[in-house]
Amino acid sequence: MDRHTRKSSLALTLILGALNLIAFNVLIAGLPWLRVDLTEDRVYSITPATKRLLSSLDENLTITGYFSKRTHPKLAPLIPSIKDLLEEYRALSGGRVNVEIVDPGEDEVAEQEANDRFGVESTPFRLASKYESGIVNAYFAVVVRYADQYVRYGF
Repeated sequence: MDRHTRKSSLALTLILGALNLIAFNVLIAGLPWLRVDLTEDRVYSITPATKRLLSSLDENLTITGYFSKRTHPKLAPLIPSIKDLLEEYRALSGGRVNVEIVDPGEDEVAEQEANDRFGVESTPFRLASKYESGIVNAYFAVVVRYADQYVRYGF
């Protein structure tokens, strides 16, 4: 093979490889329920009972997380985990679970709805660090709505 033929073959191989990766990504994107937990202890796996429950919903379920950007330092690491778990529920539900993450401290309408409709209120947390101390009023609650019922889980 001459040099030009090898370069052409290499370019064609790279192009075909890239097209295969793109096709694979498009195929996987159409299968949101296809997820793999590669953690050692299967920390992010959803139980079979939860999967059955999510797939058997007759009506839409709305889960709203009310979280403030500034909260107690011990609660802050929980927020991304809760968001990820709720997104897993959404992905496994086949479109039956809607997830909303709201910071009522930045949206007066959301704050009013959280307070009046669901009884979600801010909680005062004492903050103390090397550089500052004080109290911050923060939201840390989840509201699960199904049909005309709701349950509030808070701090």
